[in-house]
Amino acid sequence: MRYSRGATETKIRLEESQPLMSESVASTSRDDIFLLPLASTPPPSTVNRFVGFFDTMMFRCCWNFLRRRRSLHSRTIRVGHGPILGSARSFPPNTVCNQKYNVFTFVPLGFVLTVTLIREAMDDFVRFLRDRELNSEKYEKLTPQGIDYISSSNIKVGDLIIIQKDKRVPADVVFLRTTEKSGASFIRTDQLDGETDWKLRIAVPVTQNLTLDQDIFDLNLEIYAEKPQKDIHDFVGTFKDGSLNVENVLWANTVLASGRVVGVVVYTGRETRSVMNTTLPESKVGLLDIEVNNLTKILFLFVVVLASVMVAMKGLDKNWYRYLMRFILLFSYIIPISLRVNLDMAKLFYSWQIGRDHHIKDTVVRSSTIPEELGRISFLLSDKTGTLTMNEMRFKKIHLGTVAFSSDAFEDVSRHVLSAYGGKLGRHSFSSKLQTAVEAIALCHNVTPTEENGQISYQAASPDEVALVRWTEQVGVRLAQRDLTSMQLQLSNGQTKSFQILHLFPFTSETKRMGIIIKDETSDEISLLMKGADTVMAGMVQYNDWLEEECSNMAREGLRTLVVAKKVLTIEQLTDFEKHYHQAKMTVIDRSEHMAAVLRRLETDLQLICLTGVEDRLQEQVTTSLELLRNAGIKIWMLTGDKLETAICIAKSSGLFSKTDNVHVFGQVQTRIDAHNELNALRRKNDVALVLSGSALNVCLQYYEAEVAELICGCTAVVCCRCSPEQKAQLVNLLRKYRSPLRVAAVGDGGNDVSMIQAAHAGIGIDAHEGKQASLAADFSIPQFAHICRLLLVHGRYCYKRSCSLSQFVMHRGLIISIMQAIFSCVFYFASVSLYQGLLMVAYSTVYTMLPVFSLVVDRDVTALNALTYPELYKELGKGRSLSYKTFCIWILISIYQGSAIMYGALLVFDSDFIHIVSISFTALIVTELIMVALTIHTWHWAMLLAQALSLSLYAGSLLLLDNFFDRQFVTTWIFLSKTTAITAVSCFPLYIIKALRRRFSPPSYAKEADDSTSGYWIFVHRIFTFGCYFPTGNCQRSFANNTLCTRCFFLVIIVTAVGMYMVRSGTLQGALVTGQKIAGVHALRHARHILAVVCGLGMGVMAALFLIINVIADFWGPGTVGLPATVPHVSDRFTVKLLPNDQYFPITYSMSACMLTLCHVFWTVLFWDGCHKRGTTSTWWMGICFAVLSHYAMSALSFGNRTKYQIAVICMQGSIVLTNGVISFLVMGVTWPILKQKTKLAFCRLPCIKDWRSESTAVPTFRTENSASDRSNPCHICT
Repeated sequence: MRYSRGATETKIRLEESQPLMSESVASTSRDDIFLLPLASTPPPSTVNRFVGFFDTMMFRCCWNFLRRRRSLHSRTIRVGHGPILGSARSFPPNTVCNQKYNVFTFVPLGFVLTVTLIREAMDDFVRFLRDRELNSEKYEKLTPQGIDYISSSNIKVGDLIIIQKDKRVPADVVFLRTTEKSGASFIRTDQLDGETDWKLRIAVPVTQNLTLDQDIFDLNLEIYAEKPQKDIHDFVGTFKDGSLNVENVLWANTVLASGRVVGVVVYTGRETRSVMNTTLPESKVGLLDIEVNNLTKILFLFVVVLASVMVAMKGLDKNWYRYLMRFILLFSYIIPISLRVNLDMAKLFYSWQIGRDHHIKDTVVRSSTIPEELGRISFLLSDKTGTLTMNEMRFKKIHLGTVAFSSDAFEDVSRHVLSAYGGKLGRHSFSSKLQTAVEAIALCHNVTPTEENGQISYQAASPDEVALVRWTEQVGVRLAQRDLTSMQLQLSNGQTKSFQILHLFPFTSETKRMGIIIKDETSDEISLLMKGADTVMAGMVQYNDWLEEECSNMAREGLRTLVVAKKVLTIEQLTDFEKHYHQAKMTVIDRSEHMAAVLRRLETDLQLICLTGVEDRLQEQVTTSLELLRNAGIKIWMLTGDKLETAICIAKSSGLFSKTDNVHVFGQVQTRIDAHNELNALRRKNDVALVLSGSALNVCLQYYEAEVAELICGCTAVVCCRCSPEQKAQLVNLLRKYRSPLRVAAVGDGGNDVSMIQAAHAGIGIDAHEGKQASLAADFSIPQFAHICRLLLVHGRYCYKRSCSLSQFVMHRGLIISIMQAIFSCVFYFASVSLYQGLLMVAYSTVYTMLPVFSLVVDRDVTALNALTYPELYKELGKGRSLSYKTFCIWILISIYQGSAIMYGALLVFDSDFIHIVSISFTALIVTELIMVALTIHTWHWAMLLAQALSLSLYAGSLLLLDNFFDRQFVTTWIFLSKTTAITAVSCFPLYIIKALRRRFSPPSYAKEADDSTSGYWIFVHRIFTFGCYFPTGNCQRSFANNTLCTRCFFLVIIVTAVGMYMVRSGTLQGALVTGQKIAGVHALRHARHILAVVCGLGMGVMAALFLIINVIADFWGPGTVGLPATVPHVSDRFTVKLLPNDQYFPITYSMSACMLTLCHVFWTVLFWDGCHKRGTTSTWWMGICFAVLSHYAMSALSFGNRTKYQIAVICMQGSIVLTNGVISFLVMGVTWPILKQKTKLAFCRLPCIKDWRSESTAVPTFRTENSASDRSNPCHICT
């Protein structure tokens, strides 16, 4: 909108006339140009119609607003030569400017977008560098002419490439040749499936037997490969007249661990298994972000409603939509466009802070967008093996049906095995049976011994197999050598037994068993050895009456059980099996099903050999961690693929089931009726810990999904055994569906936990023995389960509370200035004119307030120790009260009140220039924001103090430098400071009182556990506020001596108090009180705070007395200043004052006031600190604080009467206040009434007889009594 300046009367000076503003506005032909009315002296009748404060005020504001800082001056112009020298001024340029916006208008939005774009660009640039490094990696390509070197990005399907040891496989290749004599090589697949164990890969026999690598081209071979798919555990292909499976393929992004390999490329680029399995998980959005988005939508609606109301009040016309858009733009600061940047930067800081926490070393934040989710977890779903347990298997027990051997009897096993191999016993003796069992365990596995640096280690896909092989070595049967076709066992008596490996059937999660067909080279016996889960093996072995019972017994002991069986094969059975098995391997369609069917015909009528038990120990501090999480209100579910008995045993030993829980085990559920009955039985119980199987869960969810969600969410703990990875994710989705908005976290360490981790709101992966797949797929990675407590209870709390405070202040920052804009527009006839222009609006949300508001990210409402000591505090976070619609409405009301107080206060106290309104209101706005941040802080940090000081310094410099927006002469006066202080006090002090009362009568839960370190802060705030309130009480003058000395003393008081607050906050005194360390000169440690209070109070009292004396000195230089009325008539002589009738006692009365003020500060500090120290321990702790504050202001009020005729009465009242405070302070410090009465009469005559500090009941001086020996030997000369 454009305004044209009104004309002025030529004969009447505008400053000398009474300017008024007509309410009528004239419209020109351009509907967006309005002429403000002329300023003139209206006739008396018009004056009578417009008499009133607001009319006069509005005209003065509009007129000064239009001319900005430029006043209209007369000028003398020489025709053709411009203004005469001496009258030349800075006249405005003769340009037309109808622009509403300038470059500064778009700086905030540009800053927001720039920060976001830079962050994304940096992340993407790092990805680009990593991709370029991988694509430029050099490999050897085998050609008929020799070897060429090509980069990884130039590899094509059909190329023969050579891969060296410890090199990354660049594409999916078929394994043709290796330099290893066994014809097999190991690969590491941790970057593909997360498993750290080496995998064995076998070269194609046709090409492995060639002499040279170039001989491959002479074979003219063709390879058939199935179409690309995701399954990394299956591959179907053919090679000449042989078959290819997953053991003949090296997947991309695996690492060759042994030998040198030649392979042919079959899949490249996005068709490789690695890329096809790299599906981007669902982007997770935190609940706090959702809540902030909802509040932002409300704020946007509020902007539209407020703009519509302003347009309606202005009056509707044909151009209403233009005014609507103008008001929307004026109130657009309500929409917190900078909130997203602040939250993103805060989340990066949270991630950095979590990563550098030395209490949870090696913790990695892989998703920096949801750290606040850690503070609102209600359900924690955990894997068992490797998560709650260490996944370090130890062989603990072997059962042969009639006898069992535990770890303390393994020496007996060694003797039996040795005697059996010695041939001294019969075939059917007990030692022979035990030797058969040990030998079967030593042969039925997929373990390969490797030697590195002279040490032998075992490589296997499962830690269970390694535990079994190590146990056989312990009892005298060691695995000495193994390759693709043979295996050797080294016996304890020095003998070596060799076996041929005919067929190997690896373990899979579907079959839950593994088998091997071997031939004993000594006896030519062919045997099929099998081991697997009891649920699978029970249907394959011959009838027995002990397997099921012993499996249950071992499970109750917390052992992982495996059933070992054997079947002796004839040559005919082996030949028939090999024939059909080869035919199944050559099929392309459904090859796995055909091979499994052939194998099942062989896996019948097995002889049960033994039952093994392996222990998986609990991780460190699992029991205490689960107890902390339960006390924090988090419900913990354990999801495992292990058997029911083992799961229950681990749940009890780990503390997942408490002693008071009623454990309810779901029975066999196969039909809808079974599910209905079990759910009804569960409904009738209280304090239930539920145990169910995966099969029962499927049936229940099929028919009663909602009921299941309701019932199991009410259980204290849930254990789901025999649970598949899909079912784990299904349970997470069930909670997300029926218990929204409660947050769900999932923690696991294996590849089977990835789906559960990715489905949860917060996925936590443990970097453990099973591999890194879960850790890489998770949002947060920790080295052990015990770290989850600090991650949730401490960092989760901090992240959520800090982000809530940050969000609220960013919203408050935009609301308060928009409320001021709305009031400004309402006062001036709903004009769509901006209150603050250009640079001020940009600097308001960036330079002046960004640092203090952002410093809230280092705030702590409780210490980390208290957060872990009182886990119940975590329950409050799940309710979301820190950022809710209730708190949102409260902050809106606060913004409305403060914006109204600042704006109306500025309009009421301004003089004549509109620029004074800008200066006063904008300064009060900035100071109000800084004070509000300070009032919100729970624990001060050096970064907060730095942010407050830096922002205040920058704004103070702006007041002096930005003369286009501020009147430099005005802002350097005490009038400006007094008016700004008064407005700020009105806007902040009521909120301070409300907060203090609310903390007293309805304190938050964390305040009950807070330490005493904040008491010094409140004294600091109290002193500053009291000192600040002195300024508007008197008519402050521009006296050099007064201003300089007062300012120096003011900052000196602040510095001294801040140092004292830091000493208390640093914990030195608190540490002495808690640990029993002694402070020099103080014997009664529990009264050390009184000593510190006396010292601090004495320092502040001296400062106050000095300030009072400065007032007296300053009074001789000019009218009275702070604490003194300005009504004293002064004579012309600068150094003399005309005294009032009673002013002859003026030096005496003020000297007495100074002394009493010093003593009062000592007593006030003792009372104040004692009340803060007793907070939460007694219901009357607040009385001492209130008495100290009230008496403080009473003394201040009475000081104004020292220059009146009532000065004697004032001195008496001040003395009574000092005496009352002194008595109460001494009682607080431990002096009893009898002692006080007895010593009072001696206090003035026995001052030299003060003894040392009391060591028992108090920390105040102890006086000598008249009956003491020291008194008789050394009598006081005053008494005598």
